[in-house]
Order: sequence, then structure tokens, then C-alpha cells
Amino acid sequence: MSRLFKTSYSKLLLIAFAVLLVSMTGCGLRESRTGGIKGYLVDRQGDAVVGARVLSIFEYTKEAYSGLDGSFYLEEVPEGKNTLYIEHRNFQKMEYSVLVEGSKLTLVEEIVLAPFDSNAQIDKVEKPQVTSDSAIIRWTTFNEILCWLEYSEDQSYSESIMEMRPSKTHEIKISGLKPETYYNYIIRCEAPDGSVLSSFAYSFFTAEGLRPYPPKNLEVTGFEGVKNAVFSWEAPEKKRAVAGYNIYRQEKGEDWLKVNSQPVDSTQTNYADTSLTPGTFCRYGLVSVNAKGIESEKILTPYIFVPGYLNKDLHIAEADSPVKIYGDIIVNPSVNLSIEAGTELLIAGSDAVKSGSDIDKTEILVYGRMEALGTAEKPIVFAPLDAVYKREHWGGITIFSVNSLPSALSHIHISGTASHAILATAPSIRLENIHLRYSGAGLKFKNVIEVFLNDSAIEDLEGTAIEIENCGRSYLKGLKIKDVEQGLEVSSNEKNQYFEMSDTDIYAEQVAVKGVFGRSKIFNVLAVSDRGTGFEYLDSLSGNKSNFLDHVTVDALRGVVIRKGEVSIANNIFVNRFMQGLVGITYESSLGEPEYGFNCVYGFDELYRGCHAGGGATSADPRFEWTGEEPYRLKYDSGARFADQYAMEAGRYGLSKL
Repeated sequence: MSRLFKTSYSKLLLIAFAVLLVSMTGCGLRESRTGGIKGYLVDRQGDAVVGARVLSIFEYTKEAYSGLDGSFYLEEVPEGKNTLYIEHRNFQKMEYSVLVEGSKLTLVEEIVLAPFDSNAQIDKVEKPQVTSDSAIIRWTTFNEILCWLEYSEDQSYSESIMEMRPSKTHEIKISGLKPETYYNYIIRCEAPDGSVLSSFAYSFFTAEGLRPYPPKNLEVTGFEGVKNAVFSWEAPEKKRAVAGYNIYRQEKGEDWLKVNSQPVDSTQTNYADTSLTPGTFCRYGLVSVNAKGIESEKILTPYIFVPGYLNKDLHIAEADSPVKIYGDIIVNPSVNLSIEAGTELLIAGSDAVKSGSDIDKTEILVYGRMEALGTAEKPIVFAPLDAVYKREHWGGITIFSVNSLPSALSHIHISGTASHAILATAPSIRLENIHLRYSGAGLKFKNVIEVFLNDSAIEDLEGTAIEIENCGRSYLKGLKIKDVEQGLEVSSNEKNQYFEMSDTDIYAEQVAVKGVFGRSKIFNVLAVSDRGTGFEYLDSLSGNKSNFLDHVTVDALRGVVIRKGEVSIANNIFVNRFMQGLVGITYESSLGEPEYGFNCVYGFDELYRGCHAGGGATSADPRFEWTGEEPYRLKYDSGARFADQYAMEAGRYGLSKL
């Protein structure tokens, strides 16, 4: 039979067989992610190659032998790129790539096999030695030839080792391997004709290492009572050598202490430490242990604070972050708590030890001194432990300090407090760059001799942003307050208690500023309350010679209301931008009907009630820019640019001479 006749006859048989197969079995496909491969093997003369073994690298169980016409068929091989290995005793081993489509039969053109060169045959492949980190691979060839070995954990064979010289007997040692790991390898060599010959794909599994693999994902999950910390972990992926686990605890600045007397069973993935000391700052380490008692590398938890009284100075560093707090931190008198810039403290939603002023919420209670000095680039963050939390998540910070040095907090970010984020009753406290959001209430100062609050931002509160109650001297400057019910409330008990606020913007629902004032200076302030009041003076204990409202801009339903007492009001702009304001300036005291000069009052149904416009008063549109970060800037042609008592700019951005 001629070669042409044999080839044509074989192709006809191949096509007929394929059609029959499709009609009877649907390509032999049982899953949408598999397909079939139909091919035809010939030699360089075009004659059929009979009895060649064909298998897929991705599915070793799928193999076939070529028939009398050289055809082969593989069914249910994974869709995508498949690599076929083809071997025959009279031909070179061969790799052939095929792209398989799911639920379809892929027909392959003739695959031509190269004649076998006995001088280059790869034979007797073995692995006489496999340790935890190395393997020795040996093989032979019929003639001296240069080979190389390719290997990897997957089937990419991304690593390779080349022999130094040609040989008939070959040995390569692979070093730097991982314990308890499968590796795939293949041997290749270059035949005299320049073609590359390959062995079959082989594999080996490395032995257990000297040390077991460490566990994963160690996490403190909470406290059960005062002294019981509960934590959990996951077993290592490669756990053949793991016989158990050891738990260690380290208080900050101290050595590691082993918690368990005997290794925890290898099937256990949680533990409760019942030997804690309240008021300490510690972290946990966990190791795997093998049958010889050899430990793995230690994995660590972040530092946690064991709820209770802090009896010695504690410094929390940025490197300790994130610090998890599950119950009250109570700083005893004469004890200093210092927190480094960039530190993150994550606070649980419930108090594990049920102590403090709120037994249900975790609090930080400072009877000593707290120094938390962040920076603009590295603020100190107090945030809820839970990724999703309610507004009333934790109890905030209370400073009762009786320490000789005042507590100081700067560049602090706080969120999720139930009531006040910071409550201070210490003699003196200095706060700067406090950023507070999404909480019940903001900052409260009570019975404090000196209050300093600068360059801070408060937003999204259900209650009042700042409360000042019975404080000696209070200085507020550079504040940004928005989305709050009430901006500021002052409650002075004595005439000589002094309050000063400047360079501040307040956006509030009910009232921007409200209170009883002893002596006060409020200047260069913007107060916006679409449905409420800009300023409400419940009383001014020292009269208009000691209480000043100067160079402020108010956009509200009611500009300023004086319930009792006297206030000097000048150089201001009172406006309702919707032209729906009720009253610009209201005076309800029984001391007469004062005149207020050099104020621009515009957009109200009633400009003055219980009082009169004085010299220099105007009622024209002040003409704001309404754009940019400072929408209440005056336009260049605004008459209010020359409306204060010095013929200069009135309102928030004018120059106050208080």
C-alpha cells in the first residue's frame, strides 16, 4: 500500500470516526469545562505511527495510544491550554501544546514525530535522596551529552540547573527547597541535530524540616472576665510535623513567659489565658512544636491592654500598633500614659470587666497624666475595633488629672463615642488638632482652670460639639465644626470667668453658640444655622463692657438673641441667604432698648426686635462669593468691605481689634 493511499485512507477513517463520535456521544464531554482532543501521529515520511503513548500534563489519568492509522483520542481534558506528552520507543519524546474549548472536540493537524536518536536517550531517572531542603536526581544517556533540569512547585518549571560538562551518567542536586512540599521536575538535553529532548514529568515530596511550620492568623478575640484573654489561630497548611502548640506572653519591656505547661493538642485552635495581671500591656506569641519538642518561628499578636488599673508609667509606641483594648484603662494618680505619634488604638464595643463610670462601654479614665502627641503626618487614632460600628460604640476619654503637669493631646482622631469623646475635669488641659467625627457628643470641659483648644475639627454629632462648664479661662481658636445639633455651649458661674473664641467656623442645626458668659470675646467667627439661631446669650454676667461679639458672620433663621444681660455687638454681618429669616438681632432683657451700630442685617422679616439700629448700621445685601472653601468671603464690590467702624471689612474675615 502506497504512503499516499495509506495517508488518505487513514484521514477518511479519522473524519468518519470523529463524526460518529460527535453524533453518538457529543464529543464524549460530560462537563462544560472539559473538551476532547483528536489527533494524528506520523513520521517524517508521512507514515502513521502506531502504538505511541499520548497523555495530558494537566490530567495524567487521561492517556491514549495511537491506532493503526496513527490517530489518538483524549476525552474530558480541561479546557484551555493543554500540553501533550508523546512517547514511542522508536521516536523522540515530544511536547505538543493544544488549546481546548469546553464542550467541543478539538481536531489537531498531523503531529510529526522525530526519529529517535539513541545517543541522546534519557533513561533510568531516579531520586536516590530527598531531604527537607534538597533532592538528588540521577539519570543516564546512551552517549555523553549536556543536560539540564527544570523544576518548580507548580508545573511552570521556572527554576533550572545546568550541568557543567557532558556525561553519560548524570546527577544534579537541587538545594534551597521547602520542607513538606511537592516539586515537579523535568530533564532536558540537546540532541546532536540541535533539537531539545525532554523526559517525562516527575515529582518528589520533601521531608519534614528541622523546625515545623508556624501556625497562622493568631488573634485575641476578647476577654472573659478580668483575667481571661481568649485567642484563636489556624493550623499551618503543612502540618505533618506539628505535634502541638506552645503559647507565650510578653509584657512590654519584659521577657517572654511560657503560658502552658504542656503543648496544646495539634487539633486545638483556641486557648484562654487565665493568669493575666490587670492593668498590664502585653502581647502573645504562638509556636508549633514537633515530636522532638522543637519549636517553629513565633507568630505574634498586636499588643493588648489587660483591663484594669495602670500602676506604672506606660509608653505605647507606633510599632506596637494596632493596640486592641477590650476593657477600661484606668490611669492611677502619679502614673503617666504616653502614646507615640502614629499609634492606632482599636477599642471594643463592650467593657469586658464592667467597671468605670459606664459599665457597658470601654473607657479611658485618666487620674494621672496622659500625653498623646501626634503629628499632621502621623496622627494618633482612637477607633472602634469593629469595622462596622454604631455611633455609640465606646465610652471616650475622661481626664480627671490631679498630676502637677497638665495632660496634653494633639493631632488626635476619635470616632464612635457614645457621649463625649473627651471629658476633662482636670485643673488644666491643652488640646490641639483634635479631629472628632461620628459620635454622640464632642468635647466637654468642667471646672477646668485653663482650657486651650486650637486647630480642631468636629463633625457629624448627635449632640453638642463643645461644652464649657464653670471654667476659669477658655481659649478656642481655629475650629471647624459642622453637621452637629449644637456647636458650642458655655455655662459660666462667675463674672470673672473668661471665654475667648476666634477664627472658627460653625455649622449647626439648632444653635451655633449658646450660653451664660462671665466675660467673653467672640470674633472672626462664622455661624451657620439654616433652621436655628446663630448666637444665643442666655445671660452676660459682666455686661456689655466685658462681652463682645465682633467681626462675625451669621447666616441663620435668627441672627443673635440676647435673653438677659448686655453684649457689645458691632462690625458684624447677620444674614439669611434664603431671604426667609425671622429676626436679625433680638434683645429680650429688661434693661432698655439698646442701639447696635456698624452691623449689616439683611434677609430677615424683622431686622431688630427690642433694640434699634445705631450709627453705621446697614441693611443691604453683603454679596458673598458663595464658592470655594470659604463661601462667605465678600465680593470685591460688596459694600460690607468698608462697613465696620474703621471703614474696613465687616464680618468673619475682617480685622478685629479686640
